[in-house]
Amino acid sequence: MAFVALLAFIILLFGFVISFLLGDSITIFGQFDSYLDAIIFYLGQALDIVWLFVPKTIALICMGFSIASNAIRQVFKVALWVLRKIPFAGIS
Repeated sequence: MAFVALLAFIILLFGFVISFLLGDSITIFGQFDSYLDAIIFYLGQALDIVWLFVPKTIALICMGFSIASNAIRQVFKVALWVLRKIPFAGIS
């Protein structure tokens, strides 16, 4: 989702710079929904291309495992950070 937010920000920034250079009024924020819809549409089209080479069920299972392992890794890092802050625990 951060990738979609980054793309939306880049598109809005590009539109802001162009409208500033042309001297037009800024109407970018009224178009944010259409930009976001276009980004999601193109990401969906890219997934259809991926599913040509990898079966959809296997791709979804692998994506789920990837997201779960990333979440577990982040929780582990936060837990270790908290445990390292306890001085008498002796965890380094």
